Amino acid sequence: MGYSVAIRKPIGLILGGVAAFNGFALLVAEDCETVSFDGQGSRVVIAQCFADSSGVLPGWLAGLGMVLVGVAIAVLSLRRS
Repeated sequence: MGYSVAIRKPIGLILGGVAAFNGFALLVAEDCETVSFDGQGSRVVIAQCFADSSGVLPGWLAGLGMVLVGVAIAVLSLRRS
């Protein structure tokens, strides 16, 4: 196992876990009816919740998408050899 593969697996698990955790937090948030995504450059994405229909996506859809992407990242990081 090369050094880069040994580093990629934990980083992939951490990033996938963070994305899934944030998606789950969106799903259980009480005052998150809609969500808009904003960013600072190409590497930072911020999900902003709105209690009304000011956002772009429904909160449940954004949360579910983030959970699925996070799980996919974690699984792919484990399967990559």
